[in-house]
Amino acid sequence: MSGKARTKLIASDEYVVFDTETTGLDADWCEIIELAAIKVRNGHIVDKYSSLVKPNDFPIPAFITDLTGITNEMLAEAPSIEEVIRKFDSFIDDSILVGHNVCFDAKFVSTALGRDLENALVDTMRISRHVNKDLNSHKLESVYNHCISEGAKSIEGSSHRAEYDARATFIIYEHMKQPLIDLYGEDPEKGWKRISNAKKHSSKTKRAEIVQTVDKIDDSNPFYGMHVCFTGKMNSMTRNEAWQKLVNLGGIIEESSVRSLDYLVVGNDGFISGVEGNKSTKIIKAEQNQLRGFPIQIISENFFVEFAKDV
Repeated sequence: MSGKARTKLIASDEYVVFDTETTGLDADWCEIIELAAIKVRNGHIVDKYSSLVKPNDFPIPAFITDLTGITNEMLAEAPSIEEVIRKFDSFIDDSILVGHNVCFDAKFVSTALGRDLENALVDTMRISRHVNKDLNSHKLESVYNHCISEGAKSIEGSSHRAEYDARATFIIYEHMKQPLIDLYGEDPEKGWKRISNAKKHSSKTKRAEIVQTVDKIDDSNPFYGMHVCFTGKMNSMTRNEAWQKLVNLGGIIEESSVRSLDYLVVGNDGFISGVEGNKSTKIIKAEQNQLRGFPIQIISENFFVEFAKDV
């Protein structure tokens, strides 16, 4: 499985929006603990599937419970991932799949399925970067609140639960479809490719000598426009090489775990140690900021490499 999915700018009337809750953000070492999918037709929810999942590595860490509200008691009698992913696969069939920062959820689903997803993927974070260019953050909560302020319907529930986040993604996708069509036409992906220009994208970083070395950046990758900090020794590349690849992905280098951070990329050895409970100062600080509501995501070197190996 490559795990490297390409998203498309699609304004569809029939699709499935989905979300996962996991024990971490790297599908090579972490597991799904909740999976939800909502089937939509012509702006209306027509069916849904949602289930908790008992992970193989049980019980789950207290930090995950603090972040999601999902407890070990809730998972103790939950079905296995094999059962849940089989039902999920049947539910989605060949539907267009919509998610917020969808590549991460798709990687977990692909790992559980044991194969790459063949469904077309639509990333509402990518769409928001096109239609909400003045937003400082394109995280789900920020985009959802922005859409609500423009008249979209609000929903009740708790964030960091799969069905709530899937419903929030449904709300923002429906709200952003017409602005996307207004921007690029009835076939937004084709329209965007036709009018997009290969502009140089420089990194807002102290490392001013790191500049873009590719002609055009694919804005469908999850690191585009994101603030990223690397920590720990990397096995696959040097720190300078990682910075160069990040800039070629359109990312912004940060040298410390600041609150504006989107991703903390941890070298594989340090990531494994963190999963086992031996966490570095930067990981601890990032987790503390997560609990304070800052949308920082902690990922491994391997996951970054999946998207960076071709740039």
